[in-house]
Amino acid sequence: MRAVEALWRPALVHVMAIDFMLIGGGHILIPAIALYISARGGSESLVGIVASVFMFCSIGLRPVAGLAVDIAGEKRVLLLSIGIIALAGAVLPIGLAFSGLIAVRLIQGVGWAFYSPASNTLAAELIPRSRRGEGIGYASMVRNAGVALGSVAGLLLAERGHFDLAFAAAAVTTFAAWVIAWRLRGTRHRPGGPYTVSVRGLVEPRAINPSVVSAAMTFVMGGMMTFVPLDAQARDIGSAAAFFLVFTGVLMVMRPLSGRLSDRLHSRGALILPGLALTALSAWTLAFTEGPFTLWLAALFWGAGFGTAQPVLRAMVLDRTPPEKWGAANATSMVLYDLGLALGPLALGLVASHTGIAAMFGLSSLMPLLAIVLVLRTGLHREVSSQTRS
Repeated sequence: MRAVEALWRPALVHVMAIDFMLIGGGHILIPAIALYISARGGSESLVGIVASVFMFCSIGLRPVAGLAVDIAGEKRVLLLSIGIIALAGAVLPIGLAFSGLIAVRLIQGVGWAFYSPASNTLAAELIPRSRRGEGIGYASMVRNAGVALGSVAGLLLAERGHFDLAFAAAAVTTFAAWVIAWRLRGTRHRPGGPYTVSVRGLVEPRAINPSVVSAAMTFVMGGMMTFVPLDAQARDIGSAAAFFLVFTGVLMVMRPLSGRLSDRLHSRGALILPGLALTALSAWTLAFTEGPFTLWLAALFWGAGFGTAQPVLRAMVLDRTPPEKWGAANATSMVLYDLGLALGPLALGLVASHTGIAAMFGLSSLMPLLAIVLVLRTGLHREVSSQTRS
């Protein structure tokens, strides 16, 4: 009988604490900056510009960041990226012109581009291979908690006009994350050989198939996050806040459970199909929602589907890739994940302008169904766990 490897190593707990602090601080800024711009007389288009500068800078540099992690090591890139985010954020409490605010978010976008692959790769290095899915599930749960608590804190402070406090809170949590990272005593994988910096080296091909499936799910997620509040208000079908609360609660429960189950199954990929089917069912339910019960039911399906499939897809990216390529693999995965989030609202917004929001939700269910076809065609559903291969 194989001994169970320890999951909760001190270094992994520290990495999760870094994630919680930095992601929480980052999500304090998202609503606070938007409301700050509005309170200072800025337009909605300016809010969009500031958000887009941050997002596209972060997405565009991630392939370079992944290669940097593979060459320089996770901890060096982690410290540098958090330092960039902290130094740029430190000037927010003093009050800035809109041009200065755009510059700060541009610099922070650079920091986030390098932070995410470094953090994910370091966590992957510290999670035992036999418990990879479970560890990734717990790490994702911690990140979700940071997103939820940071967003609520930022909104509560900004709605009361306490912008300085919101910016200061984000700066303090970011600095705390840097201190924990500085004291981190972990491991890094050893490079398998010399690296050649090239365009081809920025993308890890073995990560593409599971990452495309993940992007299909975030495409729908981006549409739901953007249009559920508008639809709930327009059709008076219930509280959008309750919808997202149910989704977050189910997601935080399902991610570690799904990850743990995937470690015990012969075929880790077997969990992808029910996750995609539940995501499609959620979108279809939203199309026919007429009141709070079905709205909450759609949220339950969405949380269960997303929480079931995403830890498995992230674990498969690592299963398929040698450790010396994990930086590039994580960067490839995250670029496609974020592209789904960015392109979903844009494309589905164009659809909704012609069909209405309810019909758009129904049509969006085609994306996870197409992903099911991709999974079946590529055999991802039969892919075994990493420990089964050894």
